Amino acid sequence: MSLIEDLITKETMEYAKRIIRVKNECENIKKFLLGLGYDKWSSNTKIVINHSQKIILLYTKCNSQKNRPSILQSLIDTSSILPGYSLVFGYLKTSKNTGDSGENLTVIYDGYTIEIVSGLHLLKRVFGNAYDLYLENCEKYIKSQLKLDNKTSNNSQQDERTPSEILSSQVGFQSKDGLNHETSEHIINQPTLGYNNPNNYHNNNPNNYHNIN
Repeated sequence: MSLIEDLITKETMEYAKRIIRVKNECENIKKFLLGLGYDKWSSNTKIVINHSQKIILLYTKCNSQKNRPSILQSLIDTSSILPGYSLVFGYLKTSKNTGDSGENLTVIYDGYTIEIVSGLHLLKRVFGNAYDLYLENCEKYIKSQLKLDNKTSNNSQQDERTPSEILSSQVGFQSKDGLNHETSEHIINQPTLGYNNPNNYHNNNPNNYHNIN
């Protein structure tokens, strides 16, 4: 391999690493939510709680039908400690089976009502009115980090914050003991999705899925 090829390979690998880092930053939904009023649930690292909205969300990046019963059971176990909270299971990456927009269901599992949302439906469910800000921040971040926009790359005052940090400041939420909680609550408030969705289903398997209708 020539010296030039070595240099090109090195630059290509560095750029690929940068793409992965930027992608992971934009897909770190949990980090976004922790900046929008959700709290970690210590007994399960996949669960975050929004006490003001009374939401228990179990978030995973990918869907796993095999693990779904244990996932839903984790939500139920948490609801026994926080009764009256809405139960939501969300995952980001969709598949051919769920379509590009993802799942948008409400099911009854062992007597508990649980929302199942993914992809676009998940983002709109958890971000609500801040959904557009989320997309805008990610787009700007991608362009600035990957130098896709000459105007951005030449700007000496470029914002180095991550999309989640920018979104948190935009909605005015500082932290659990900070100020402007009411602003954050208004921004992320979103009507419950899925209850009238035609994809609601009935499944007579031993795991006791069925829709609420």
